[in-house]
Amino acid sequence: MEKYSYKNKQALIFWVIALVVINILTIMFTELEVVFSYIYTTFLFFILNNLFKAKKKLLKNLLVLNIYVFLAIMLYWAQYLLMPDWFGFTGVYGGVGTDDSRFFAGVASVNDNVPSIAAGYKNIKHSFVVFLKILYPFSINHPLTIIIPN
Repeated sequence: MEKYSYKNKQALIFWVIALVVINILTIMFTELEVVFSYIYTTFLFFILNNLFKAKKKLLKNLLVLNIYVFLAIMLYWAQYLLMPDWFGFTGVYGGVGTDDSRFFAGVASVNDNVPSIAAGYKNIKHSFVVFLKILYPFSINHPLTIIIPN
């Protein structure tokens, strides 16, 4: 059983709140619609935290979740700024790129943010695409919409 000192718990609460605010503001700057994905992901997080009976570690787990979300947003923006034609994905296949844009094409509700090279993968039948559609059963119009819960 972990025990927090009052100051440690306050610091943890401060960092969780700070990261939540930073994440929401960054998401709003990127695409307002993605805020729903962040809220939905946080809701799933609380459900999983309760299922695994990790209530005593809730603050630490919430901090880790928000660190990962922050890093995912920063990675998206770095890739988007370096390779705008790839809409925040990793880039050319066989080079530095991976299959992330292909899977996004498979789950995307629209083609607006799908790189042209990946457009042929729209609605592909793949177990990971099926999993992502179950994980996030709502409209997916922006890469961060599915990156955050993933």
